[in-house]
Amino acid sequence: SDSSFLLISGPTGAFTLTGMTGGYNGRVVILVNTTGQNMSITNDATSTAANRFFTNTGGTLTTAGTGSFTAIYDATASRWRIIGSDL
Repeated sequence: SDSSFLLISGPTGAFTLTGMTGGYNGRVVILVNTTGQNMSITNDATSTAANRFFTNTGGTLTTAGTGSFTAIYDATASRWRIIGSDL
């Protein structure tokens, strides 16, 4: 989808996001965890290379229950860069 505001629902336990499709240069997406479960974003691992996240910490970022991440797609790096969070 081309949405920029994504509400995540469904998981009944802690979950991890390793990537996201639909990236194009400059696309900004806000991922909002509405589950109450911890949501983790893994740095540069597992997913197809062009769908991966750069967390800018080199490690995994995790919300404490609900929270959100803002990501921008960097076509030069072919990665989603996390540029903000509400952990």
